[in-house]
Amino acid sequence: MKKTLPAFIGLLLGLAGCASMPQFTHYPAQQIAVGPGPEDMVADTFAGRRRLLVSCDERRDARSPHAEIWSVSLGDGKAEVLSRKNEPAGEFSFHPHGIDLFFENGKTFLVVVNHNVAANRQSLLWYEVVKNELRWLQELYADETQVYRRYRYPFREGTEYSLRVDTCKAAENVFTTANDVCVSPDAALLWTNDLSAYGRMSEAVFGAKSGWVGRYGGCEDYRRTRYKIAYPNGLAWYAGDLFVSTTRQNVLLRYAKGDMSVKPEKITPLYGGDNITVSGNELLVTAHLKPLRFLKHRKDPAVKSPSVVYAVNPASGARRTLFADDGNAISAASTAIRIGNDLYICQVFDAFILKVQLP
Repeated sequence: MKKTLPAFIGLLLGLAGCASMPQFTHYPAQQIAVGPGPEDMVADTFAGRRRLLVSCDERRDARSPHAEIWSVSLGDGKAEVLSRKNEPAGEFSFHPHGIDLFFENGKTFLVVVNHNVAANRQSLLWYEVVKNELRWLQELYADETQVYRRYRYPFREGTEYSLRVDTCKAAENVFTTANDVCVSPDAALLWTNDLSAYGRMSEAVFGAKSGWVGRYGGCEDYRRTRYKIAYPNGLAWYAGDLFVSTTRQNVLLRYAKGDMSVKPEKITPLYGGDNITVSGNELLVTAHLKPLRFLKHRKDPAVKSPSVVYAVNPASGARRTLFADDGNAISAASTAIRIGNDLYICQVFDAFILKVQLP
């Protein structure tokens, strides 16, 4: 669930109704233990690797802190924490949320939505993935007048480095409550801002169209979608178009060719949509259809919250249920990745991902 938790609690309290559950699927499945709060994941199949990278952050109150990126082998299911190097000292706190992975010039990079609440900073972190290490490269954040990019210089590994900060003026702050992130085909960073400011739960309660998608391709390319959205959540590129799920607007949207200046097209109704991944010629979207069960599950792991994964045809909008569970197999599913006949599902709170064998 790509959200800052206080805002999401307000969102759930504002939902009086809920959608009906589809028929439950009953497929063989196994749990793979990782850190608590495995909210998002990506498939790292570059350079001969076969694994998932999983973004974990403890989201339950009064629990021991845990904030790490885990690796899960697609072969034997072995799970381990990836070490992080070269992160800046001072005013740095790692609380990962949405992530994206891309391959460029023979190197693999991981982009991470990060919530540093103590410093009131929402940012995007950029790491190079080197075997079982994450090597910090830069951080992007903003305020109402400036965009800041601080980075390690020089980038060469094994050399002494210092932190540099580049700034550019911004007409408005388009970086508030980052949720999900993806890299565009032209190598810009895009992210969803679910609310107009951190903690404005009333916007979620009343379904206000106060969120947007932001874009950073450099100081001359820093902007947001023209028309606001009610709690935008997941986003993904497919066939040159940008797709965005909305938890409060309850619809899957498309920006043709990634044009942020126009009203997005409504592809299909989708209640409580969360993260999006691409699977062949379909989009896999997780959804939360019973929000009050979600709230109870957050407080008490014994209370189960149903999980649903939809497969959506991005051309026609046709939707089918790929996976549905009452919460006993996995609760509050947040991201789904299909690799062959194996469906991997992660979740908001409990400390495992689920590997499902599809028929």
